[in-house]
Amino acid sequence: MIGDNDNLSNEISDINTDLTSISSKVDILEADTFNHVKWLGQAIPPVGEVTRAAQHGPTGTNVFGIATGSGAWSTWLQILGSGDTPIITGKSYFALDSFVPESCSVTAATYIVQIVSGESSGIAAKLAANDYTTLTFHPSVLSVFPLKSIKYPAGTKLWARAGYDASGVAILGFLYSIKEYD
Repeated sequence: MIGDNDNLSNEISDINTDLTSISSKVDILEADTFNHVKWLGQAIPPVGEVTRAAQHGPTGTNVFGIATGSGAWSTWLQILGSGDTPIITGKSYFALDSFVPESCSVTAATYIVQIVSGESSGIAAKLAANDYTTLTFHPSVLSVFPLKSIKYPAGTKLWARAGYDASGVAILGFLYSIKEYD
């Protein structure tokens, strides 16, 4: 009889562990689904590597602009500064949510955008490790593109670059959004 009680106790403990895990996963899904989205454009004026983005609105922001040549990547553009997050007081993390190309000067091309996190001195290592987010789109379908990324600690810098598959110089104007988390 004692052995049966030990087995029952272990099974109850396992069930409680499973329920805790499921509850945690539901909390994460709810936080991702029911969360404030913040659309960001280039801060006016940007300040060093601290203030690069601001909430997009009728005044105070522009779209980010990247100039790229055919068959080559643009230079890296900082799109989020160390002081840009958290936007919501008390939040500790953020994740990329969406990307919207506002303008593309060359419309007969497929654009590729890479977004990487961290210090500018660490970008090469992140690229070598494939530790970045990539988005590919064609301007004939200018839309809001969902992005899925890892959660970054508040204060993490983001950088973007673009390339495209046509000749000449292209200018890509864009906004992006993030969600913030506890």
